[in-house]
Amino acid sequence: MMDNKIISDKLLDISKKTIPLLIEKGLTISTAESCTGGMLSEAITSVSGASNIFEIGISAYTSRIKHEALSVPMSVLQSEGAISLKTAMFMARNILALSSSKIGVAITGNAGPTASENKPVGLVYIAIADEYTYFVKKIQYPENLSRETIRLSAALNALELVYKYASSSSALLGQMVPHGEELFIDDSSNYNDLGLFEPKLQPINAIPLKRISSKEFIEDEEDYEAEQSSLAQKVVFTTEAILAKVKNFVVSLELKRRFISLIKKLKPKKKIDPKTLIKAGIFTLCILGLIFSSVSVASHFIKESKERKILATAQKEWKYTDQVNAVSGLLTSFDDLRNQNSDTMGWLTVGGTKINNPVYLGNDNNFYVDHNMQKNESRYGALFFDCANKISKNSVSQNLTIYGHNMKDGSMFGTLSKYRKLDFYKNNPTISLATLFSKNEYKVFSVMVMNATSKDDNGYIYNFITSDFPDQTAFIKWTEEAKERSIIDTSVDILENDEILTLVTTSDDFKNSRFVVMARKTRADETADVDVSGAKLNTNPRYPQAWYDKKGFDGYTPNK
Repeated sequence: MMDNKIISDKLLDISKKTIPLLIEKGLTISTAESCTGGMLSEAITSVSGASNIFEIGISAYTSRIKHEALSVPMSVLQSEGAISLKTAMFMARNILALSSSKIGVAITGNAGPTASENKPVGLVYIAIADEYTYFVKKIQYPENLSRETIRLSAALNALELVYKYASSSSALLGQMVPHGEELFIDDSSNYNDLGLFEPKLQPINAIPLKRISSKEFIEDEEDYEAEQSSLAQKVVFTTEAILAKVKNFVVSLELKRRFISLIKKLKPKKKIDPKTLIKAGIFTLCILGLIFSSVSVASHFIKESKERKILATAQKEWKYTDQVNAVSGLLTSFDDLRNQNSDTMGWLTVGGTKINNPVYLGNDNNFYVDHNMQKNESRYGALFFDCANKISKNSVSQNLTIYGHNMKDGSMFGTLSKYRKLDFYKNNPTISLATLFSKNEYKVFSVMVMNATSKDDNGYIYNFITSDFPDQTAFIKWTEEAKERSIIDTSVDILENDEILTLVTTSDDFKNSRFVVMARKTRADETADVDVSGAKLNTNPRYPQAWYDKKGFDGYTPNK
């Protein structure tokens, strides 16, 4: 029999290496566990300083809890099973969305002693997800290992995966794919003398891939969104249900027995032991804290659901037509939206993303940062034009800028970062923007990481939100700098009278950084088609100095 103490020691060792590294990199983490039942969370929190990086851990054993607490689509649980690649992926992605962590880690598997869902003992899936990408590792431990050994080994391998991610292991990061793509890496399993899985990390071009069809995956994504949007109406998120879950939790951990025992010790006929009184107080505070946190989580889900429902309703009702309202002179497509909110100025659609939103133009750049399309306070805010932009029938700023929050659930501009990938750009080289007066296609020509303050780039800031230009020379110089900074060389040309669309959101590249996508309006004498055959990654894009500082590089050196 394997010595589980050796595995436990290795788990502690990797914890002591990983937690300081996460703290150093500013990476927070949350976990969702099935077969390990909290072992990963315990390993993380056993190290001093873990409170700086650990946010939430959920132990979800049953399919019902995976569905209700982690929003794993029921269609996935029924078709793939609770022990599956897709379930692991959704668990990691959704624990990330539930928290505000930078990393989400999930474990689901069969630790034994018998097969479950026709899945053999020892089959485990470990998933890791960040805001943009995810990765799933399939492990088949020897079936003769004990249940405890499989659980400990799974927690160990999960934490090793986190360590590889935090240490910027190219072997791991190169295998992670964007959300919206399905990936299975079927590399051979190696076991050392402890029976612990040690995957062979191969170069990315040597890894055999099995991709599930995009249609199949998109259908699952739609199931996920549909179920997310109805969370507020599910019994699981009612206050009564939460209190019932708390009660079950108390019973399951035998806390009820301990509570009653403590209360008995406090009977007036007996002398009250100060230590017992302190224990009872601490216990009561823990219970109250548990109830408070549960209600907070429920409130969070309800608010998120309402926001998604508001946008989903607008998306369902939106339909573009080139008909003009005889009274207002505006496109009739916007009549209903304008009746609800007179600040409505456009509708933005970006293929391959969740961006399909109304866009507003307010009197300043502050209001729609924290107010939704109904002008109610919301952390989602809304997409909005820069207040300096001019948009009228006869006059439009040469550069229109649209801002949006980078939401973890992918709403607003949460999926704009997909343009970091060359393949995504090639599949989605155009952006559609309808204003109150016309609808136009824009060809993406620059994808940039930018600084919002001059101190992050040696006292300089490239003003990518400039609305209008003093002359054509200044405009061309401005667009040339955008191309110099682009992480993708698109080969899309720019002429002096072209009109630009700039999309701006936040990013995690460095503190207070921005992610920017620029596109130019399709000209009257050309089609919206883009020849992407020559598009390639820019081997030397110009980043702000803060980007180089974080990477440990000297700074930008122009190509000779």
